Amino acid sequence: MSYHLAVRNTPSISKAYEAGIQALSADRHYVKVTETHDLNGSVNIDACLRAAQPNASRWDYTFGYRDQSYYVEIHPAGTGEVDTVINKFTWLINWLRTDGARLNAINAANPFHWVASGKVSIPLGSTYHRRIMKAGLTMPKTMLIL
Repeated sequence: MSYHLAVRNTPSISKAYEAGIQALSADRHYVKVTETHDLNGSVNIDACLRAAQPNASRWDYTFGYRDQSYYVEIHPAGTGEVDTVINKFTWLINWLRTDGARLNAINAANPFHWVASGKVSIPLGSTYHRRIMKAGLTMPKTMLIL
């Protein structure tokens, strides 16, 4: 299934599809791809589900690249934000198991990315680092390059 079709067949986000990485809006500069013609569209998950799930810790974005799903959270990367991002990631995993199952079926090999909206200030080997890894995330990066 193509990324575009997966989005169109996901009821909660079906009307939020945007070409390229336009859904990332002002955050587009945090994502670089080697072949822009291989972008398959994007969705601002957070904005799309805000009304339906106002109290949820929603993940920011999904986008398709080479017909595989990627998920990006643009968020400060300090020790005080680790729990917040882990909560958002937990929400995303639950959403992908239910409503987002079509996207989940076409996930890339390493689909989940925390991109720092500033500098990364989480020491490697720290308790915070271990919590991030235990949750199933990788350390935040300053830019996602595919």
